[in-house]
Amino acid sequence: MDDDKISKLLGRTARELGIQGITFCDGERFVDQPSTGMCTGFLIAPDLIVTAGHCVEVPDFCSNNKWVFGFEIDPKTQRAGVDIKEEDVYECKKVVSNFMSMEAMLDYAIVQLDRPVKNRSP
Repeated sequence: MDDDKISKLLGRTARELGIQGITFCDGERFVDQPSTGMCTGFLIAPDLIVTAGHCVEVPDFCSNNKWVFGFEIDPKTQRAGVDIKEEDVYECKKVVSNFMSMEAMLDYAIVQLDRPVKNRSP
């Protein structure tokens, strides 16, 4: 598979793993789905999400990350992320709290989005 096709299919982390020689097994589910995401999260308030603290460690997190709701498989093409609506993309306004401690067994971050999420309940 050529590098251009790989870059369209795999997220940055998966590409970096491939460079290191880590590959996927034959028949691995979802290997041909785009991997645009890095971490998941869930709503705890209209404009706040919780995610893993290790996902938010980088200083410029808010300027380099967005949150997408409705990332689903398109029934026609059977591909994920094909028809993402602009109103379902939210920017990071600020990191409210970020805590990661192996000793305390805690790894979380609270992120404020640029606006309340519509049509979703916390």
